[in-house]
Amino acid sequence: MANMTVARGLPFLVFLVMLCCYFVCFCEASDTLRPGESVRNNETLVSARGLFELGFFGTGGSSGSHYLGIWFKNDKNKKAVWVANRENPILDSRNLSIRYDGNLVITDMRLIPVIVNYGRLATSGNTSAKLLDSGNLLLIEGEKIVWQSFDYPCDTFLPGMK
Repeated sequence: MANMTVARGLPFLVFLVMLCCYFVCFCEASDTLRPGESVRNNETLVSARGLFELGFFGTGGSSGSHYLGIWFKNDKNKKAVWVANRENPILDSRNLSIRYDGNLVITDMRLIPVIVNYGRLATSGNTSAKLLDSGNLLLIEGEKIVWQSFDYPCDTFLPGMK
């Protein structure tokens, strides 16, 4: 009788294990942003080994200014080692995406785009953005690197920056 009870519960247990595996696979942080995807407000990209994180952060002041930056993943204060929009803070809802033309853009509620890869523009919609374990953010078009954050260093110098 006890064996029959265990046998009846086994399919349910297998279902639960498969469901947990499904959610673990889809809840892992990604290091790549593809066309049609976005990073919003408190969402982030995390480098493959979990060393760096890219997302929006605030200055903590009353201005409500927000910036897109890269920081060490284990830094609770999110002290940025690179900032995309130093000159163009976002004041409300934030969104990072790959635009129809393949360029990496930040938009706010007014939908005014700030192009992140301002130095070198993509030429097609076949692009993706990837955060490396070095802290470098790449905009890749096919197999070619179109733009990289290391070409535009900020106050913090990381190995490999120009």
